[in-house]
Amino acid sequence: MKLDFFSLVLVASALLGVHAQPGRSIFNQNLDSRTNRLSIPQSPLDKHFPHKRDDISPSKTQLLPRQGNDAFGGFGGGGGGGGNGGFSGGSSGGSSSGLGSGGSFQEIERLRNTYRLAHGVTMSVVVLLLFPLGALAMRVMGKWWLHATFQVLSILVLLAGFGLGVYMAEHERRLFNNTHTIFGTVLVALFVTAQPLIGFLQHAHFRRYKERGAWGYMHLWAGRILIVLGVVNGGIGLQLSREEGTAKNAYIAIAVVVGVIYILTLLITAVFRRRGSKAGSRI
Repeated sequence: MKLDFFSLVLVASALLGVHAQPGRSIFNQNLDSRTNRLSIPQSPLDKHFPHKRDDISPSKTQLLPRQGNDAFGGFGGGGGGGGNGGFSGGSSGGSSSGLGSGGSFQEIERLRNTYRLAHGVTMSVVVLLLFPLGALAMRVMGKWWLHATFQVLSILVLLAGFGLGVYMAEHERRLFNNTHTIFGTVLVALFVTAQPLIGFLQHAHFRRYKERGAWGYMHLWAGRILIVLGVVNGGIGLQLSREEGTAKNAYIAIAVVVGVIYILTLLITAVFRRRGSKAGSRI
């Protein structure tokens, strides 16, 4: 049986499921010229879930998030994306912030708490115990070498605690943008540079004139003021880390006890020195 050309076109159209309309080609007949929307073919589920069906607009598709390596991470970068603002990347994502890369949120929070605790304990021991004891060693024993050795060791511990604080603050983006870090850095600089220098000048003066000069009084009162300011900055650090309860109460209790012991020691030694000077004048 012979088929003319028009019959062949009808058969091909029936097989392809495409019914050409006048003025539209078979390549764009699913494109609605009035709405510029691509009509989605009917699905057997449409009659059961009519509210799920919608037309896809080219303008809407541009708003969809990109997948893969361009995805942004929340707390992590996801399976294959790069974490761009979270605490850590996912299984194969990289992180650009946080206390390190990789690991879960719980692990990184545990590391932060460890660094925070180490920094707080180290600086508290130095300011509340080591520096006051070193100062009292000179007051009670009268040995400059014992005082100097004690304070040098205290400075080394101070630098270790300061390094922990800088590392933690840098990763938490708190470095030099709050009172605790700025004030603490200034205090550490004075403890490490100015105070030892003034003490050395006083020692040189004492060896030459056998008396306490202006450098000696400056070294004495500068040390006391720095210790008090260090205790205050420790309290500011507790507020910054939102520590409440046991840690805050323990810090205040130790500061009060050490302050009372320090003042009592100054008063007792002053009384004994006055009595000794009176006895010497009688002889």
